[in-house]
Amino acid sequence: MEQTTGFPDYTPNLSKTTELEVVRARWDPPLFKVLWDSAPWDDMFQQRLKFLILHSTDDLSARAKSDLVDIVEFMWTLRRTFWLIGHWFFIDHHRDDYSADLHTERKKECDCGVEIRPKSDVGRAALQAHSVGCRIR
Repeated sequence: MEQTTGFPDYTPNLSKTTELEVVRARWDPPLFKVLWDSAPWDDMFQQRLKFLILHSTDDLSARAKSDLVDIVEFMWTLRRTFWLIGHWFFIDHHRDDYSADLHTERKKECDCGVEIRPKSDVGRAALQAHSVGCRIR
């Protein structure tokens, strides 16, 4: 397959019909459902770094500790969205109802179709920096 200029080697050129057909042929709904049902975003969240570099929790102010809790809560709330954005795969949404529904749900989630209410200014700033177009309260 020819790669799109300027993109990593694993990025196919979907403007070419032959490459689009190859990518569509890779879509395997039953295999993907097994992956999806295993909730890999939970594993990703559990394996995140859990220590502060150059800081000690004991030396942080109450506000800083509260903000860290808010940031981790933000990461937990959007863990599936972060996983989806970080894993590119082509869904042939014309193949079957499962694929069509998954495509619609994934697009809505990645376009930030959820309402989030951060508890602190830091959480709000983090959300605004990463979620253009979301409803933030």
